[in-house]
Amino acid sequence: MFNPLNEENLRFIEFDRDDPLEREMAHTLATITMNWGRIECYIFAIVVSIDVKGKDWVAEFFKSPAVDERKKASKKAIRKALEKSYPEFITALESVFDKLTTLQNRRNPLAHGVWLRGPSPGNFIVRPLRLKSKTDISLEDPIDVDLTYVGNIVSDMHCLSQSLASLGAEMMAHQQLKKWGKR
Repeated sequence: MFNPLNEENLRFIEFDRDDPLEREMAHTLATITMNWGRIECYIFAIVVSIDVKGKDWVAEFFKSPAVDERKKASKKAIRKALEKSYPEFITALESVFDKLTTLQNRRNPLAHGVWLRGPSPGNFIVRPLRLKSKTDISLEDPIDVDLTYVGNIVSDMHCLSQSLASLGAEMMAHQQLKKWGKR
């Protein structure tokens, strides 16, 4: 059972500003944090590109702070709107959402875990926190985090952003073709 009062869990961790590796690690983590909302924004843009008047979709999208809830709401609305006119888009979007889930599973422990110093500078051990109940928190198995780990997340975030932007553009083109009677 996780004890939040354990001395190791109470020690404050900072990056060593004099160590170039740890400075780069801090910069890369900041990049992940600063750009996560961009991914959520792309998802929202896809939803809006399907139906600009979709006020119910907007409300559903922002109802829950959890990305999983936003993905479910987006998928449901998209499937309903496109199941007849453009089912191929649903398949492409689900593939991108699968990549998002994989990325999210690697990013979330960084944002919601307990960070501990690793065996060497620039190496950390992150213990993801899980809320079992309102009164019980547990720590999952540790993840070794280094510059390569966080760098791969940034790289994957770039690729995912491009995929989402492409799908948004594709959906806007589809909607225009529908308007012109070409779909």
